[in-house]
Amino acid sequence: AALRTLGAPQKLSALIEGESLMNDGSAFVVFLVFQDWVGSLAPDEEKMCPGSSPGADCVVLKFLQLAAGGALLGALAGKVVYVWIERARFLHSAVLEIAILLTGVYGTFFLAEVLHFSGVLAEVVFGIMMTARINPILSHEARHAHHTVLSVIGYLCDKTIFFAAGMISMRFLRTPLQSGNNRFLKMFAEQIALYIVLHLTRTCVALVFSRSLNRLGYGLTWKEASILVFGGLRGAVGLAMGLMVEHNPYIDPDVATTIAFHTSGIVFLTLVINGTTIDKFYKKLNPYPPNQYRIRHLTKQLGKVELECQHSGLRRLQKHWFFHDIEFELAFKCVPNFRSLDFDEFS
Repeated sequence: AALRTLGAPQKLSALIEGESLMNDGSAFVVFLVFQDWVGSLAPDEEKMCPGSSPGADCVVLKFLQLAAGGALLGALAGKVVYVWIERARFLHSAVLEIAILLTGVYGTFFLAEVLHFSGVLAEVVFGIMMTARINPILSHEARHAHHTVLSVIGYLCDKTIFFAAGMISMRFLRTPLQSGNNRFLKMFAEQIALYIVLHLTRTCVALVFSRSLNRLGYGLTWKEASILVFGGLRGAVGLAMGLMVEHNPYIDPDVATTIAFHTSGIVFLTLVINGTTIDKFYKKLNPYPPNQYRIRHLTKQLGKVELECQHSGLRRLQKHWFFHDIEFELAFKCVPNFRSLDFDEFS
């Protein structure tokens, strides 16, 4: 939201959102694998891989089941919704099209969880199908309504999660305080260290893949990579996984509390530090400086459009017998003139 307010191009938003979604999907798959290791006392029916500790073959198979199964289910759900909307759009009902889309979104996730696939990865692939295949066949009314409805739902869910993050962080804050000053200082030192290591890790990943990112897809400059590292942190899925650990009865309570504390703390620090400074960070880097030739070219083209509109529109009306007594000079003042536009700092 902050980047949109600053006038950042869609390319940067797509990079940040895509990276965050893939992180969420892959992190949940890895989380389920490590949860079995930590909760070794759980009965076999509660584990993803039965046994005292997960074997390498089981881990690989379950990883493929979660990741590949979720991706395939998302692609299949996208195809089903595509065919469904293609048939339903002849009824000219935007409400019906939105109902089909919402059924596809929530139905895909719940079906993936029932089949023990990754629901998050299924939603990521469904979103790709939505952009590539489904969105172009939506009616104009449904496309507008889809954007409005999902924006409101996303906004409410996002704010609810982060409100919960604040409450949970304060609840876990009492645990080290009640345990004595030594543990209090230790846990908060670990929290700050984790926050710093998290950014260093993201920086290393961006550096390792920078050559490939420069040559493939959108391309990536070092300024865009910096904003991606600093501004691409999300905490909704991480917070949910932290709560899952806290409520797992087969994990040691001290370990579960520590994990949940650090998870909620990362979300809290991300909101307080990254969320409040990303706009200043973006302006300081200035990744997309204004191009003076672009403004000049745009002004010139808009001037041509203005002349063509006048000649093909109002000027022709002047010669019509029905409008010959109209004060067209006054009418011209009431119509926006493309040759008199002013541009802001974002062009």
